Amino acid sequence: MAYNLANDRPLGGGFEIYDSGVFARYAPVPENVHAAHSIYFQTLGEHGWIGLAIYLTLGVLTWRAGSAVVRRAQGLQDMAWAVLMAKMLQVSLLGFAVGGAFLSLVYFDVPYYLMVCMMALKNIVVRSEPQVPASAGAAVAIPDKERHAPRGHRETA
Repeated sequence: MAYNLANDRPLGGGFEIYDSGVFARYAPVPENVHAAHSIYFQTLGEHGWIGLAIYLTLGVLTWRAGSAVVRRAQGLQDMAWAVLMAKMLQVSLLGFAVGGAFLSLVYFDVPYYLMVCMMALKNIVVRSEPQVPASAGAAVAIPDKERHAPRGHRETA
């Protein structure tokens, strides 16, 4: 039903599509009115192809942010917690993505909290990286003891 509805109305049918009138028009078995029981089909039916694309993009961008955190923080001793947290958030989102294939939980708030945590974590990791001044295009090397020192506690020569 959600697929047929989205093909007919690319922006979806809105929040109240689970009634006999909508099912009579779009469902293969019009008498069987029921919820989508899938975050993907729920989004497709309610918000159409564009809404589904936006919803999936949120997940993909959050996953990529986690991968960026792991890549940037890997090997930095004081950022080991960030690597573990990014991986934990990715596993949590993966669990929701798999479980959501069988449940109508598009509006469940926890995955959105996980997305916000991932973006905040990425911001923390990016801000904690050492800032290298660009002088005439030449790369400036930062000694290891300064690279791993907490912000504001760098030794000066």
